[in-house]
This record gives sequence, C-alpha cells and structure tokens, in this order.
Amino acid sequence: MLALVPLLVAAAGAAPITHGERLEWAVTWMGVPAGRAWVTTAVDAAAAGADVTFEAGATSAPWLAGLYPIDDHLRSEWRPGAGSRRYVTRFREGDFQQDQDVRLDARPITVARSQRFDEGWRTWTDTQAAAPGVEDPVSAFFRIREEAGPVGERVRYDVWGGRGAKGVEVWTAGVEVVDGRDALRVEVLTAHTSGDFESKMTVWVSDDADRVPLRAEVRTRAGPVRVTLVRRVVE
Repeated sequence: MLALVPLLVAAAGAAPITHGERLEWAVTWMGVPAGRAWVTTAVDAAAAGADVTFEAGATSAPWLAGLYPIDDHLRSEWRPGAGSRRYVTRFREGDFQQDQDVRLDARPITVARSQRFDEGWRTWTDTQAAAPGVEDPVSAFFRIREEAGPVGERVRYDVWGGRGAKGVEVWTAGVEVVDGRDALRVEVLTAHTSGDFESKMTVWVSDDADRVPLRAEVRTRAGPVRVTLVRRVVE
C-alpha cells in the first residue's frame, strides 16, 4: 500500500526542479495514521541535460509495523525531456521482499529482480519492449508539477508499470483551497486496454510557481490512502 506513496509525492516543477529539496508527508489509510513518506531531489548540473536523481521512501507507523512492517526505498535517475533512465527499488512489505533494477534507457528494457520466497532468494532478469521517453513511477509523478494547469488542460505520457508502458492522463480539474492555500486539483487517470481512462489518484499542488504537492489521495481496493505534506526543506 505505502509503495504507492512515492508515486503520489514526486513531481517535476512548473518552476525549475530544485536541487536539495526534501518533501515529507504523513500517510493515512481509511483516516487512520499509517506511516510517513519522503522524497529528495539532487540535480547534477555538470551532466549533459542536467541529470536528476530522486530518492524516495516510505515507512509504516509503529502500530502498523507490528502487523505489517513497511520499509521501502526507491531511486529514480531521470533526464528532463528524455524520460527515466534507471529505476531501482527495495521493497520490504510484510513477507514481500524484493529488490529491482530497471534500465529503462536500454534497448530492450532490462529488469533485474531478486525476490525472497519460502525456499529463499531467487534472482532473474527479464526484458521488455523498448519504450523511449517512458517515465518510471517516481519521475512520472514528478512531472505533475510541470503538467498541472491551466484548468481544463489534459496531458498524456507513458509510465512503466512493471510489465510494460501504460498511458497516463493528467487532467487539471479545478482550483480548491488546501490548508489555507490555493491549490490545483489534478486527476491522474490510467489507461485500460479498451482505451478508456479511469481516475485512480487525485493530487493537489500549490497554485503558485513552486507547484508543491500538498496532498494526494489514491483509491485502492483496500480503501483510500491519503498523504498530506508536513514538511518542505530546500538546502
């Protein structure tokens, strides 16, 4: 469940991406405190295209850790205008333990996985069709700050979803007030094989030059998961 949070809390800004930015969110599930999530941004200004590295993570609240401990970490290596280059994940969610290294800039895409099973760890590598310009889940969400607005605008791009690229539509639906600040309400819709789009997530970003993600909500089969910004620091 909390593995969805990095997808909710990343973003590439309407303003330039800010080196040294750290965002932290409180996570609730069905209205109950469930944990914390965070993301940091580092820009390599010396690299061609000013490469960006996002580090994100999520941990469960103490009460939940005894039932279903979560300690996830994700790293996204992104080049503006060219999509994600590499996506590295470390999932520790209850009995589910998996490490993954995805080279999205490879032709074809290569996916190296290690996962723990009852008999021990198993490692294997898969390949998938190349998808130039595809985003990983973290960099995809970082684009929301760039794609949000004006009201009524719809923008589409592809996101790698574990088994290939899937279309995502970002729709700026309106302006609302969140924690005393004007915010753009952005609906994130995912494509189905039928070609239809379904709203799975709503993100509220500040209606200013920073486009700070103030709140987000994901509809899951287990109920709504909400993240609320509690801290923003720029070094």
